[in-house]
Amino acid sequence: MVVQKLSCCSRSRLPLALWLLMFLITFGLVIIALATSDWMVWTNNLNYSRTERGLFYSRDDVLQSCFLSDLIRRTQDDRYSQFSVNSVAGLLIAAAVVDVIAVGFGLFYFYIKQRDKQKLWRYYIPTTIAALTAAAFVLIGCLVFVMDMSEVIETTIPVTRYLACSTDVKGAHVMVEYYWSFYLALISGGLSCIKGLLFTLLAWRC
Repeated sequence: MVVQKLSCCSRSRLPLALWLLMFLITFGLVIIALATSDWMVWTNNLNYSRTERGLFYSRDDVLQSCFLSDLIRRTQDDRYSQFSVNSVAGLLIAAAVVDVIAVGFGLFYFYIKQRDKQKLWRYYIPTTIAALTAAAFVLIGCLVFVMDMSEVIETTIPVTRYLACSTDVKGAHVMVEYYWSFYLALISGGLSCIKGLLFTLLAWRC
């Protein structure tokens, strides 16, 4: 009985290690995406002057206003914003791809290779649901990034500006869609954490 349990655990270590590796990559990509956007804001958008509207974002204005608002502030004509949006969206898409690869690997290992339907239904199916949910949130966030949904969101959900922590910086133009894309990125990262923890707990039970 002990030998059988050890053998079962040894067989579980490979998928467990690979899945956790994919989980770390997924969560890491989300963190990198957020950090990249933060870096782009602080280096390119803070002390940026818009001559056609006479706006000027200073470091003092940022420190006195809502941090999240300044973290995700973007302007349509900022020459750096398109690069930063594409970079963050690309990283989030990569995170979603990693989740899909993890789902495919688990399906192949547990169902096709081992023919173990019991394990498949015990912990792979719930983990798959969590992974696909995380991937869905990531993809939705990417769509919000690349599509101009600010007018739609403001019209249909007026309270979003309040929930998104509006800023008092004079003349600042805040794109509402970036709030939701960041929220979705954080949610997807949290779901990835749950996915990894769920798989860890259930896989080691053999």
